[in-house]
Amino acid sequence: MSHLVRLCLAFSLVPALSFAQEGPSQQSPPPVRSADAVLEQEAESPRHARQFSEVSPEPAPIFWKPAGVGAPTRRVAGGVRGNVALPRPTALVPQRMGLTSRAAPSLFWHLDGVAPSEVRLFFTLTDEKGGMPIAEVELSPPSRAGVQRIRLAEHGVELANEQPYIWSIALVSDMTKRSRDLVTLGSIQRREWPRDRPQDATHFAEFGFWYDALEVLSDAVEARPAEVGPRTQRLSLLEQAELQIPMD
Repeated sequence: MSHLVRLCLAFSLVPALSFAQEGPSQQSPPPVRSADAVLEQEAESPRHARQFSEVSPEPAPIFWKPAGVGAPTRRVAGGVRGNVALPRPTALVPQRMGLTSRAAPSLFWHLDGVAPSEVRLFFTLTDEKGGMPIAEVELSPPSRAGVQRIRLAEHGVELANEQPYIWSIALVSDMTKRSRDLVTLGSIQRREWPRDRPQDATHFAEFGFWYDALEVLSDAVEARPAEVGPRTQRLSLLEQAELQIPMD
């Protein structure tokens, strides 16, 4: 074999020998993973699962539009009178008449403290036109401060269509001196809700059906107490009606 042939064979063997020596020790590049695969693996880890569970979608905005019927309600200024030492009740109602589509809606009010054990609590519903009481009920004083609910259905009370009513909550410290009562008032009127219109808090608020919007949001707060969304929506609705209360 000539010298030239030996040189050619030697050069041809160098890449093969290099590959054989480096191949076993060389690490192959990591496989390319899709974005979906990365997210799936991250979501399966405890840390990311916890992060995902803590992120809640932004609640839908609530825009309150008063119905514009009737005179302004008396729940502000002169709406509360009496003994200032008692916790303050506030009817959760708008400045103007609040509407409902329900015969027996829930009425909501707020108490900013726990009433003393000797204090009695009365709910009254009055026909605004005739001034005649429709219902007078003594309620059990709330065991805690915050938003309170009165379910008219539990007291056998139904509202007539297009009839305005006044409802009140009175904290009574002395039955012989009712001038010391602490009282808050609200107005309500029942109207028909179009059957083809959605029955959610957003639409109720948009068309002035205050009591229905507040009831839907309060139901959501009670059903899902750990969620911030329903509480945020309810607080927004109250603030738009100039009701400043803590978010409990």
